[in-house]
Amino acid sequence: MKLSRGLIEASFKDSSGGGTSIISKKAGEIARSMGLAPSEAEVTHFVKSVGPQCDLNSFVRFCDSISHPEDTYENLVQFFLLYDIKVS
Repeated sequence: MKLSRGLIEASFKDSSGGGTSIISKKAGEIARSMGLAPSEAEVTHFVKSVGPQCDLNSFVRFCDSISHPEDTYENLVQFFLLYDIKVS
């Protein structure tokens, strides 16, 4: 899922309290609140690459890099059908 820059900026602004940076370790939590699904490995890699704080541009690049186009509603339904006991 690709998010609009406006949504990413608004989430960043809310999380930073209007400041210019956020705690890098919170990037995964903020991304998840917008519907993205970064893995712990992706978050750890991001924190290591930017340090303890990140600015808006770094956060936007992070959000763009964790987009998983294969995570669609249809793919998830197909995957979980294997575990649905009501489907024969």
